[in-house]
Amino acid sequence: MYKFVVFILLLIAIPAGMKAQPVTVGGIDYLTLVDAFDDINAGNLTGDIVLEIVGSFSQGKAVLYPSGYLGNSDYTSITIYPTGSGYTISGNVTGPLIE
Repeated sequence: MYKFVVFILLLIAIPAGMKAQPVTVGGIDYLTLVDAFDDINAGNLTGDIVLEIVGSFSQGKAVLYPSGYLGNSDYTSITIYPTGSGYTISGNVTGPLIE
């Protein structure tokens, strides 16, 4: 009974056709690199950070500051890679999409 109830709740919480968020960091899902970079810049993600691109998305300008630049960020390395092929990152910005 419990498994059935959990399954029903998941169906209610995740509408049909909805995918997982396109950027994942250590089990945390983000809508864009902007959101992930904001968490990194704020110091919420630290150490060796691995960003997995798991789908296509559109975003604004994503800015990643050096570790310690804003006083809170503290990372040693950042790896960004796609988990599949054919993904696109797009946006309507002036200048670079990822800085």
